[in-house]
Amino acid sequence: MDEQDLDRPSETLEANLKRILSDAIPARDAAFEKRLMETVQGGIDASQTSSRRRWVRWVVALAAAAAILVVALAADVFFAGPRIAGQVKCVYGIVTIRNGGAPRAVAGSTALLGGEHVSTAWGSKAAITLGDKSTVEAGVHTTAKFDEGTHGATVTLEEGALKIVAAKQKAGKALLIDTPGAKVTVLGTVLDVSVGDREGAKETSVSVLEGRVEVASAGQSLLLPHGTVGAVVEGQPPVRRSRVAEVNEMLDLQNATAQFARERQATPAYPCIIDLSADGNAAVWLYVPVANKTSAAMAKCTLSAASLLSEVKVFSPEGSPLPTRNLGAVVEVDLAETPIAPGQSTLLVVKAASIAGLFKEQQSGVFEFSSEGEPQPVVRIVEFRLPETATVTSASPEPLPAQRALGRLVVKVVCNAKYPQIVK
Repeated sequence: MDEQDLDRPSETLEANLKRILSDAIPARDAAFEKRLMETVQGGIDASQTSSRRRWVRWVVALAAAAAILVVALAADVFFAGPRIAGQVKCVYGIVTIRNGGAPRAVAGSTALLGGEHVSTAWGSKAAITLGDKSTVEAGVHTTAKFDEGTHGATVTLEEGALKIVAAKQKAGKALLIDTPGAKVTVLGTVLDVSVGDREGAKETSVSVLEGRVEVASAGQSLLLPHGTVGAVVEGQPPVRRSRVAEVNEMLDLQNATAQFARERQATPAYPCIIDLSADGNAAVWLYVPVANKTSAAMAKCTLSAASLLSEVKVFSPEGSPLPTRNLGAVVEVDLAETPIAPGQSTLLVVKAASIAGLFKEQQSGVFEFSSEGEPQPVVRIVEFRLPETATVTSASPEPLPAQRALGRLVVKVVCNAKYPQIVK
């Protein structure tokens, strides 16, 4: 730089700024360049009393700073980084994050970028908060990828188990959960999702604790209301089951009854489960048909009991628990979540606990159950659940082979016994 340039600092600075702007980033609009140079020029005018040599160093430094500022602004516009998917926290154990490179350990809480994987080791747990305030708990030995898009968050569960409390989604958005072979759409609910191996294929289990979710696999979709479980084996359609084992068992007994009825050329009848306790009382699981004979949807129904009931639970055909109001000999059932259409009917699964009189005590510790037969040829399976130490001294007709499960002796009898008239 010569003395002539030092005598014209404003012209020199203007030329430097234009050169830096043109070399550093693509051309911006003229108004932007003008505002930038006016700002720098204002600083020059306020510093005219400084020495020329010091002034030159200041101008060069300021020009470089202007270039850095411009590049930073341009990078923010043209090279935006990945979206923030949420926050991840190590609850205990070893939790790592990776995104194509070496995994890095999570200490405390840290930001989770879109596309990053969160993994937990054995004996470890991670807590993730998504951008929509949904929360995810990752259990032991779990790996999941988290993404954030314009239509909502996507969680890809590769292995392990997640407990998800989904926030209510805005219009046009949904929380999506991808697993091997299954897609789960969540609009606002609480659910558990796990992925495991089953005979060489990946199996996804979706347990709905609150709300509803949709599970899709092999070109078919299935709605899961609360209280149900969706099971998906990779490449197969989803299957819905209840979270209550006895509700599932009632369905299995109904299918088995139909098979026996075909073999015996008889009419299938509703099955039941009778669970005997040590005091001689019993809990009874049975089907109760409900028909809507009105012209409007049925949002509630009333069940009548043969005697006062201390405890009653009612489930929908899909296995969801239904709200009830136990009035002793009358039970009001709320069907608002699954109303019955006009002219249609449904089957409710009812559990009535502490029923006395089904078994007669012959002597201390010896109980007998007997029932009259139906007048018409029907086939019904009655499943008895007895204390594990019990023995069956006699039975007619001959029961199916007994089994022991969950601390109970399970005895099934195929018969034409009358249905227990406990609730109707």
